[in-house]
Amino acid sequence: MIIYIHGFGSSGEGSKAKALRPFFAEEGYIAPSLPTNPKLAISTLSDLIENFSRNDTVSLIGSSLGGFYALHLAQKYGLKAVLINPALRPYTSLEEALGEGENYYDGSGFEWNRSHLELLLSLRPESIPFDRLLVLLQSGDEVLDYRDALETLSEASLIVEEGGNHSFQGIERHISTIKTFFNLPSHWDSQRLVEAITFAAKAHGDQKTPMGLPYLHHLMSVAIHTMVGMRNDAFPKEEEENALIVALLHDTIEDTAITYEEIHEAFGEEIANGVVALTKNTDLGDKSAQMEDSLLRIQTQPHWVWCVKLSDRITNLTGVPPHWSVAKKASYRDEAQKIWEALHPASKHLSAQLHQKIQDYDAVTTP
Repeated sequence: MIIYIHGFGSSGEGSKAKALRPFFAEEGYIAPSLPTNPKLAISTLSDLIENFSRNDTVSLIGSSLGGFYALHLAQKYGLKAVLINPALRPYTSLEEALGEGENYYDGSGFEWNRSHLELLLSLRPESIPFDRLLVLLQSGDEVLDYRDALETLSEASLIVEEGGNHSFQGIERHISTIKTFFNLPSHWDSQRLVEAITFAAKAHGDQKTPMGLPYLHHLMSVAIHTMVGMRNDAFPKEEEENALIVALLHDTIEDTAITYEEIHEAFGEEIANGVVALTKNTDLGDKSAQMEDSLLRIQTQPHWVWCVKLSDRITNLTGVPPHWSVAKKASYRDEAQKIWEALHPASKHLSAQLHQKIQDYDAVTTP
């Protein structure tokens, strides 16, 4: 069972609490909306831990003030905990919140007074269980100085990223790491994948491939090549899932009216960034320049985005459109070689497959 502990003035319906829920649904996940009073909040969490621990292993994820609570509870109950931009001295940092306050998500009011700060002070852990902590920090945290946690928790497992904010942008990228830390199996989110297929099918509509097949055939082929290649190279399942979604969406911006903003809204920043990196910039005019630009942008992305591009060209080299000229065929082959040279380090399996496809393509197209 995963218990998510929200921050000050937030709730179990906050954006991060909801964003994490699908990834831990199969293991069990709850995000209770906690009382503002620290004593009541800890009492609520303690009851949940003690009840769930009878039949399950409990792990904690805490953000901001929730990170402080998670640290206290991890030490008290011997639990593993993930702390996301944690507030390690809330009895000091929350002095500025004294007085009347309003919860962010439901608008309800609360009073925050010095007795609450004293309660927080009493919750300081006697010792820090470094070996049971995974700490995620972003230097762009506008609420807390990340260096405090970096120094205090230096002996814990740390992930420190430049930029970001207090909410920790892109937390989804670290699901696989969190699950590994908790010794949990990784699972794909079938609903998310079906949504991507539906989104792509609607976007491409009646579009056909150069071979006259429904365009969804091309997208599914790219996704399958990506899945098999990444599985053979033992990529984390979370990265496989992201790559499959980008594979299904990779031509939406380039070939349809879909925008970056629409993909960002539907699937998040990481997926949208992957799709736009795979999209040629037609303003550059020359196709060779467009390809070079796209490859450079792909190389700034995680390797699973590279895998999608390798898989795309593997798929496109499977059949040669009969109406293509000799020059067009030669140009397409040269592009494939450039793709291999730029991206082959990402995947041993896919790079070998693309190399073989190039050789096969030469044999078919050479007069």
